[in-house]
Amino acid sequence: MEELSIDQYSLHHLDVPTETVTSVSLEKDHKDLESYVIDLVGEILTLKRGRFFEFSSNTEEVPARILKMGKDDEWTNHADVVAQKLIREEVDRQKKVEGIADIRKGSLLQVHAQHKSGSLLLFIKIDHEKIVDANALAIRSGLPVKKDRVQKSCLARFSPTEELEDVIVSDSNSVISEYWWKNFLSCKETQSSSTNTKNSYINIDNLLKRKIKKKYPADYHYLKNDLNSYFANNDGFVFQEVVDLFNNYKPENKDLVGAMPEIVKTLENLPEEKNFDRQFDLDTSGIKSKIRHNVVLAENFELRLNGDVPNLDDIIDTGSDDKGKYIKIYSEAGYREFYKKAEESEK
Repeated sequence: MEELSIDQYSLHHLDVPTETVTSVSLEKDHKDLESYVIDLVGEILTLKRGRFFEFSSNTEEVPARILKMGKDDEWTNHADVVAQKLIREEVDRQKKVEGIADIRKGSLLQVHAQHKSGSLLLFIKIDHEKIVDANALAIRSGLPVKKDRVQKSCLARFSPTEELEDVIVSDSNSVISEYWWKNFLSCKETQSSSTNTKNSYINIDNLLKRKIKKKYPADYHYLKNDLNSYFANNDGFVFQEVVDLFNNYKPENKDLVGAMPEIVKTLENLPEEKNFDRQFDLDTSGIKSKIRHNVVLAENFELRLNGDVPNLDDIIDTGSDDKGKYIKIYSEAGYREFYKKAEESEK
């Protein structure tokens, strides 16, 4: 990867059932392994998810090691301590969820590298994979090359003067596991979930209003409904999933098809421009009123959507007759409220 050079790295296999950590001997002059590590680091650096954190205390076990790793000659010792801390937290977490879930098996890869104008430390929990050694005809532990191999990660970036600039934590799940960011890394959020939820929703909705509502009102209501559905039905926010929602949307108005790529491009810049994380726990308590929106039908007559409406495009249709343009709403409950006497025989 351009402008990236690896200084140190280590690998530990984690076995929760036996509560053991095994340090794997790595041949650092092996070009294939070096390429693997560079590729994995590049994958994290371009990861389109993650949340900014800060250390709760620099004296906690892992933060204290992070602030020393790469600055002295004790890399192996520091890496062993970090791996031991992780296995303790995973064992503790497994006991709490026993019978409900299992901690995914994996290995911890720790990397110190130089990137652009500063250095970085990476802690990557990757899937643990067994491979067959064709020469020895034996099953050995191997590094996975499949996609989605990264379970969890922590990226600590340092300035040229070795000052910690930021800490970005990610998880392959939509919700970042608390045992990872809080118990293992001893971190705290730099911005609350409530603030993140509010900032992200308001700014994405504002984008819909600016770019779509006036020119493409029907598409605005459908996309707004999709956005409401995402916020209402998920525990965690992953920004890339919202981008995918826009990318996969099939416009009602053909003129919007050509405009969507530019709208998506504007969307992709929102987290940095409007100050919200790309991954966080959703807390919709502060946006319940915003998730509702009204459609004016006539004077003193509005259609109110109180949240996401599943299959909205199947419920509402439009048309026109000799009286004018109309909307058709398929609704058993609504029919019972508005049916005319002449139609009573139909019931």
